[in-house]
Amino acid sequence: MTGAGDDGEADGLWDARIAERWLGGFEGEVDEGEEWDRIIILGQWQGCWFAAALLVDGNGAPRLVAGRRNLGSEGAAWMAYRQWR
Repeated sequence: MTGAGDDGEADGLWDARIAERWLGGFEGEVDEGEEWDRIIILGQWQGCWFAAALLVDGNGAPRLVAGRRNLGSEGAAWMAYRQWR
């Protein structure tokens, strides 16, 4: 499995996070010997509040955006962040 796309979305979201929560280990296919985690983050990036699920490698580096919700306000982003499973 490859890392973030050329647009740097995973890195940008990760750098913009103001909260993060561990969702569990990623059980999909990754390179031999690697373990990834599913992390939900909340933040504001490029003028938009968001909640997003990222796959993060064992070194704490974001590898892939697994899902993202752009939201209209900080309150809506916090609600999505708390409800994401």
